[in-house]
Amino acid sequence: MTINTPSNTAALMSMAVTDIILLLIMFVGLLRLRRHGGGTFGLARLLWKQVRWLFSLIVVTLVYGISSFRE
Repeated sequence: MTINTPSNTAALMSMAVTDIILLLIMFVGLLRLRRHGGGTFGLARLLWKQVRWLFSLIVVTLVYGISSFRE
């Protein structure tokens, strides 16, 4: 597999710019959360809201995988 770096430059740059923008948005949101008195528990609640659907999906997938593996 050959990686053609010059032809991927535009895609890599756009990915880097997008990542930086998303990181800045995240930091602004965290600073706003802290300013409004969310504190540590507010941040934990926010993170739980963000990942609970993913956590539920992983648990269901593992339970289904284990139960189908036994059969």
